[in-house]
Amino acid sequence: MDLGLYRWYVRASRCQNSHHELATVCLQVNQMCEYLSELCLVDVTTSKHSLSLLSAAVLHVALTALGRADSYPRTLARHARYKLEEVLPAARHIVSLMRKAPESSLRAVYKKHCSSKFGEVAKVEVPVLPEAAEL
Repeated sequence: MDLGLYRWYVRASRCQNSHHELATVCLQVNQMCEYLSELCLVDVTTSKHSLSLLSAAVLHVALTALGRADSYPRTLARHARYKLEEVLPAARHIVSLMRKAPESSLRAVYKKHCSSKFGEVAKVEVPVLPEAAEL
């Protein structure tokens, strides 16, 4: 994944702030994005999506999984140049990877991100994404 693009999207989602509580949330978002990105890297079927779309989808899934009210902020949509409807298919694929991770070839990535060193983000409940009709 393009880390420069990913970092730009994180800034666009307004997850950068010096306030301690928000900084903790931003750390969780970054750790979750790293976990989801690693899941995507070891799954060959994610190559059908562009890196920019995949980066936006990873951030959307991370924000949704961590309970952020606005999981696809307008600033992220503007910078990524994708509507939520365009991001959802890739996001659903990422969610399916999260579901399969504990019992599949993705297990090593899952176990790594279950450790406290990586914020135990793999233990977060798999999010439920809205259907296209619900938007």
